Amino acid sequence: MKVADQVAEDIKTMNPDVEVALVDALVDREKVKRVDALVICYDKWQKLRGEIRKAERPDEVSMDKDGKVISESFSKKAFEALKTLREKAEKIEKAVEKALKGDCGDAYNIARDKGDGGDKGKTGTDTSSTEEGN
Repeated sequence: MKVADQVAEDIKTMNPDVEVALVDALVDREKVKRVDALVICYDKWQKLRGEIRKAERPDEVSMDKDGKVISESFSKKAFEALKTLREKAEKIEKAVEKALKGDCGDAYNIARDKGDGGDKGKTGTDTSSTEEGN
């Protein structure tokens, strides 16, 4: 049967096309994964920037007897909170810079973290591998 012979011949010769299609599909999948991680990082960074703007307002105000503000300052707790927010934002910025140069590991970790780019990776408490098994 001519049709069956032609199908068999086409299958033999399509391997290079299949290989190219496979490579293209895998590259596209990786590109989507990286872009998704970077978008999540950006969203977390934007949220942190808003929190930083709020935290940059001093929480202690001194006034004179007429109610005029004579000084503004931060309590230790407010200062430490602001410092932590800035560190988290910087961590995300560095992860994005690395990802744009090809090293997406930190960006993936931040994107996987349900929080705001905290220190989960540093403490070794990343539970993503056990979550995947559930």
